[in-house]
Amino acid sequence: MSVVRASALVERRGPSFTLELDELTIERGESLAVLGPNGAGKTTLLKLLGLLEPRDSGSLTVLGVEVQDDPPLALRRRLSYVAQPPYLYRGRVVDEVARGLSYRGMTRAVRMRRAGEMLAQLGLTRLATRETRSLSGGETLGVALARALVLAPELLLLDEPTAYLDVAATAALEAALGLVRASSTVVFATHDRDFAERYATRVVTLAAGRRSGNDDRPARPAASAPKCPRP
Repeated sequence: MSVVRASALVERRGPSFTLELDELTIERGESLAVLGPNGAGKTTLLKLLGLLEPRDSGSLTVLGVEVQDDPPLALRRRLSYVAQPPYLYRGRVVDEVARGLSYRGMTRAVRMRRAGEMLAQLGLTRLATRETRSLSGGETLGVALARALVLAPELLLLDEPTAYLDVAATAALEAALGLVRASSTVVFATHDRDFAERYATRVVTLAAGRRSGNDDRPARPAASAPKCPRP
C-alpha cells in the first residue's frame, strides 16, 4: 500500500522559489531520504507531506486519504513531524514526551508510563526529570524524537535529523530510527549523503525545487542499527 501519492504537486514560496514534483510515491515500510543542498525544497516537501502547509496545486494522497484544504484531525494524528531545529516547551522532559498523548484521552498515569518507556527505549531515561531548556542540541533532538515516536505514527517525517550532531549522537539517532522500521514509514530530509545511504532504503534528490535526473535510486542495503551509546 502506498503511504504517499503526489501528482503535479506545486508549492510557491514567494517570487523566487517554487517546488514542483511531477510524481512521488512512497510505499509502506520505506525509509526514504530526500537529499539536496540548502534551498532545494526539502523542508517545503516535508511540510506538505506532514499536512502543515497547503499546496498551491496538484493532488496529494496520504495514508489512503485524498488531502483537501483542511485535512481531518484523524489523519493528522497518524503522522509525526520533527522540525529542524526541534522546538520543546518549557517543563520536564517526561512531560514534554507525553504532551501529545494528553490529546488522546489517556490518564496521566498511562501517559507517564508510556513516555518513560519511550525514553528508556531511546536510552534517554537520565533526562526524564531535566528541564527541556537545559538540554544540548543532541539531547533536544532525542527528546523531540521520543515525543514523536510515543504517538506510534504511521508516517514519521524528519527534517535534517543529523544537523549539529556529533558522532555518538548520530549513532544514537540511527539506533532510535532502527526501532521504528517495522512499524512506521520514515521520510527524512538531509544533505548528509553518508547518513542517507546508511539508513535509507531509497534516495531521491531535489535541486532548485525539482527532482534531479539522477534521483529515485535504491540506497545501499541499510546496515544493522548500532546500539545506543551508554548514557
